[in-house]
Amino acid sequence: MGRVTAEEARAVGIHLTYAPVVDVNINPENPIINTRSFGEDPQLVARLAQAFIRGCQEHGLMATAKHFPGHGDTAEDSHSVLPRVEGDLARLEKVELYPFRQAIAAGVKAIMTAHIYLPALEPTPDLPATLSPRIINQLLREKMGFKGLIVTDAMGMGGVTRLFDTAEAAIRAVKAGVDMILLPPQPEVALKAVVEAVRRGEIAEARINASVRRILEAKASLGLHRCRLVDLEAIDRIVASAEHLDIARQAFEKSLTCVKNEGQVIPLDKRTAKIALWTLSSDPGGYFAGEAFIRAVKKILTPVNIFRADAFTGKGFIEQALTEIREAQVVVIGLFSRLRAGKGSVDLEPRFIELIKKLSTQPRPVVVISFGSPYFLRHFPDVDVYLCAYRYAQEAQQAAARALFGLVPIVGRLPVSIPGCFPRGHGLIIQPRN
Repeated sequence: MGRVTAEEARAVGIHLTYAPVVDVNINPENPIINTRSFGEDPQLVARLAQAFIRGCQEHGLMATAKHFPGHGDTAEDSHSVLPRVEGDLARLEKVELYPFRQAIAAGVKAIMTAHIYLPALEPTPDLPATLSPRIINQLLREKMGFKGLIVTDAMGMGGVTRLFDTAEAAIRAVKAGVDMILLPPQPEVALKAVVEAVRRGEIAEARINASVRRILEAKASLGLHRCRLVDLEAIDRIVASAEHLDIARQAFEKSLTCVKNEGQVIPLDKRTAKIALWTLSSDPGGYFAGEAFIRAVKKILTPVNIFRADAFTGKGFIEQALTEIREAQVVVIGLFSRLRAGKGSVDLEPRFIELIKKLSTQPRPVVVISFGSPYFLRHFPDVDVYLCAYRYAQEAQQAAARALFGLVPIVGRLPVSIPGCFPRGHGLIIQPRN
């Protein structure tokens, strides 16, 4: 995946990707990392991050490990507020910092900071890691030995703006040791503030020169001083090529995880199955979130009932849908709740949770597929079948449809534990139908 990302990015003139996320998602309530993480095991996160970094950088795309020193144990979104990470030094070394050390060992060329507060690392109350010399300069640069680019997360996020204005935040970030200030709310104000801080001696000119050198060296390492233009005729050949699409298909199919299959409900028999197909989105305007899934299922068989709902769908429509599934032998439900900055939660709408609980008490089997957070199962542990596809992408929806009817095997494992339900590493192997 790193190679594919690099080849397509360079084809359209992109030289730096703000990936991979190396946060260890140990908090099921995390509203902004969640499925962006490789999982809850630091070793697994590190291993997969290293592979992605190598794939990118061996094919001309700079990778960025984020969000330093680790955003995985937060229940708040730094786009809105300043989250607090309570782990002690021993825990931080073992969990949060481990993937970053391994990313550095793999030669990652950039690291992005997090707007989070860690009292174990920074004694100044409510000082974000992004603006902390102890965390950026002393820990990341000096103790961990990182020589590459340090870039802030977006400076317009609430984790910074609730506490500091644009000018002060920019000055503090440079003094902390960052090289690149990303998306300040007022770029001209940030630039002027840093220039004036240098002129009055608050920031040494040598400090600016050090960052400029790192940026120029990064550009030179990509060969941009020799050629910075793209081959327009090559774009159609490289982007979304048959090879790349096949790799994406394989990735989605192999990651699909069967967590529960009570009564061996799946794989469904496409010759005889009578299904009601529902897609429930907790996002406003997400009414058509599951269209790729519906289309993929309809290519295999015609459902006896199709129902779509999103955050705007009225209660009456849902109650009506319940009366229209009498002919169905199985109810298949696709769940959608997108990770989005400032949303505050990635969980399901309470009324959808109650709906699934109600359906699971009826005699016909209920198959639930999460195209988002794997943690949804905590709300309705009695459903017959629970599959995790982890992503909204149409390729994930197509893979889930194929697996549902046994056209491909299901071999994935949970990268996180589902509290009170199943441990990390759990996954049922479902063989395809003959």
